[in-house]
Amino acid sequence: MAGTGAKPAGVEKMELTRLRAELARVKQERDILKKRRRTLRGNQCEVRLD
Repeated sequence: MAGTGAKPAGVEKMELTRLRAELARVKQERDILKKRRRTLRGNQCEVRLD
C-alpha cells in the first residue's frame, strides 16, 4: 500500500478504519469464547449411555 501509489490516501484510510473495526470485533469474539470455555470446564457433567 504505502509507496505504491496505486490507491489514493482516502481509500487507504477507509480500508484501515474497516480493518481496525474488524480486528476489534474479532478480539471481542475471541474473548467471549475464552470466557465461555473457562466456564464450561468447571461445569462438566457425567453422561451415562446405558
